[in-house]
Amino acid sequence: MTLGWRLKKARESRELTQVELGRLIGVTDATINRYEKDLRSPDPSTLKKLASVLETSVDYLLETAKGPDHDFEQLWPEGIKVLRRAHNKLSDTERERMLRLINAFIKEAEDEAEKGKK
Repeated sequence: MTLGWRLKKARESRELTQVELGRLIGVTDATINRYEKDLRSPDPSTLKKLASVLETSVDYLLETAKGPDHDFEQLWPEGIKVLRRAHNKLSDTERERMLRLINAFIKEAEDEAEKGKK
């Protein structure tokens, strides 16, 4: 996967257009398009802005970070979109409740998986 591919996926998962992303970091949509098509690479300063706005790391965009957190975004982009949308709409109290529910669900799934191994 290239920087352009990762950039596009990160932008899409945040439901931003090329125009919106360009405005947020101070470049044109044509420049974002060139980055995503790997026709041009952002300078270090712009790369930092992209990572910040897209809530990811420079390492991820440059492919130097390959971990489960980043793989998860690739494997379940719809789930990530739902969580981001909910995060933006919920109060702090509601977010905490949602996180507790997710953690309880994960614990239950892990417990069931462990029972299946015995």
